[in-house]
Amino acid sequence: MKLNKEFSNQIKSLLLKYDPDIVEIIQFGSSVYGLEYARDLDLLIFTKKKKGYGGYLDALSNLNFPYWIDIVVNRIDESLDGLANAVLVFNKILYGDGRYLMEATKDTNKPNYKEAKAELKNAKDILKLGLEIKEKLRKEHFFRNAFNSLFHAVRFASMVYLSTDEKRWGELKKRLPNLYQKEFENYISTLHIKYFYDGNYPKDKVKEEFEIWYNKVKDYIENLQKQR
Repeated sequence: MKLNKEFSNQIKSLLLKYDPDIVEIIQFGSSVYGLEYARDLDLLIFTKKKKGYGGYLDALSNLNFPYWIDIVVNRIDESLDGLANAVLVFNKILYGDGRYLMEATKDTNKPNYKEAKAELKNAKDILKLGLEIKEKLRKEHFFRNAFNSLFHAVRFASMVYLSTDEKRWGELKKRLPNLYQKEFENYISTLHIKYFYDGNYPKDKVKEEFEIWYNKVKDYIENLQKQR
């Protein structure tokens, strides 16, 4: 995905209009390195004072952009925690000079199996919220992100197994032993593309489907860990 200058300027203008305290806007994730799978635009915002999260989404709601837009809002004195690796390796500064990004990621370490397992727990928590919420659109958002968190657990575990900072899915798949390549590809195509990007998960049995994939991912992580 290539974010052209027109869209980049519109994004900056709309976000700054809603929140004049914004000091940096950063594009990160798959839309930066342009893999064939990229179908969303991830944005990280650093601001002196956070506004209502829904307002950031609303600010871009009328933008004629053909991709799903996800926004992370960070106050300038907050760390990025588990998101730091993903942002630091692949990013493009749309607004600002990157100093706040560097400060927020200065203590970043490589992913580890503990982080991969924590992402598994995050996925369960996200699913639980989705099951409790009544609003259809919000429920959809949580369900899709629950499946996507399972994919990220797979990605973290694969990086640890390979002892690499490489985050590009295609490269990770190539470096994995043949035994795991097909399984890894299935996690990409199903969890990340079909269920998260396209939203084509089984809507009549979300909980049951999630449990199936949760157990698959859990086994995948444990199998990788046993071999190191």
